[in-house]
Amino acid sequence: MVNLSNRYYSIFKEALSEILNSRIYFFFMVISLFVGIASMVTVYSLGKGFEIQVIKQLESFNFGSNAFLILAGGGKFFGPSTTRSDTLVLGDVEVLKRLYFVKKLDYFQRAFMEVSNGKDVRTTMVFGVTLNYPDVNNWHVSRGRFFSKADIDSKAKVCVVGTAIEDELYGGNALGKVIKINGIYFTIIGVLERKGAIGSFRLDDRVLIPITTANTRVFNRNKAYLDGVKIIFDDRIVDFDVIKSLVTKILRERHKLQEGEPDDFRIITPDQIVAFRTAVSRVITGFLLVISLVTIVVGGVVVVNIMYANIEDKMKVIAIRMAVGASSKDIFLHYLFIVIVVALISGITGILGGFILSALISRFASLYFYVPINFSILVLVGLLLVSFFFGVFPARKASSIPPGVLIR
Repeated sequence: MVNLSNRYYSIFKEALSEILNSRIYFFFMVISLFVGIASMVTVYSLGKGFEIQVIKQLESFNFGSNAFLILAGGGKFFGPSTTRSDTLVLGDVEVLKRLYFVKKLDYFQRAFMEVSNGKDVRTTMVFGVTLNYPDVNNWHVSRGRFFSKADIDSKAKVCVVGTAIEDELYGGNALGKVIKINGIYFTIIGVLERKGAIGSFRLDDRVLIPITTANTRVFNRNKAYLDGVKIIFDDRIVDFDVIKSLVTKILRERHKLQEGEPDDFRIITPDQIVAFRTAVSRVITGFLLVISLVTIVVGGVVVVNIMYANIEDKMKVIAIRMAVGASSKDIFLHYLFIVIVVALISGITGILGGFILSALISRFASLYFYVPINFSILVLVGLLLVSFFFGVFPARKASSIPPGVLIR
């Protein structure tokens, strides 16, 4: 056993010595694999980081695993309504409030509208909201104040704006200013905390007004129907499917939908939003990962060809080693060790390079930086297997040539 260990150690030592003496070959072999590994780790890190960023942003305004959103109108997720969208009403809200699992609840109306500071005009989403909006959405004013009960009761012409509206229409100073919404002048009494964006969707691009004002003065709805209800349920309730089924049953009964008729509402979960917002990035990430994988395979082919060239240069050395007693197995292991060492160095440096590159991109692109440890280990193991496969061919060539042919 000791002799066998010494033998493998001697072979490994000679392989390292050859690497150091063939720096040019070694450099190009490492580079050919480094590029693929670094790009793969970078792409995966950025894709996963974007997904985590979306989840964190949803959680930042109370839309985690213990919440869901009911939108008026049936149809596909976040697509146009394929049914009536005026059936979700305050009576539904009153029934839902009394359910045992409901911890907090808020409802709203919304519409895209033109807003103006008197000079510039732009289109934004205007929400009619209740006093519960800040707590249910974990979204409070950073300056000024939110609506009072008196504002709601009197249908006051006051509003709270997102930071995007403040920055673009008022140069960062909107408090106390007047804004025109659908031809009606409102006084800005508060500015919301900055929340950023989910992909291309800017959360701060919005205006809030009292829901009573929205219904009667701005949206001009003959019927006080709602566009959505957000429910936060008790953390101790873990069977989400039961909750969803119960809410669906209640709303279908209240809306007098017959069996076979489609729902005239949609229940949206955080998982659906994450999947929706990251769908494009997942496709792009998958495509780039495939390209990176192809790059690694191409790198493996490059390593094989460089190894063949190296063996051609080292024929006399191989002949001398075999002449003084080295077996074909020794020569085979020698060159296989070289490939494994190249793979290890390429893999480790490529992973570190991927971490550094993704950190830089995340910093300048304002993305969440994610360190994919498990994925990196998987990539390294995969690289070693691929390198072992490709390394067998040149190693077999070096070990199968008779010494008499090599010394001619």
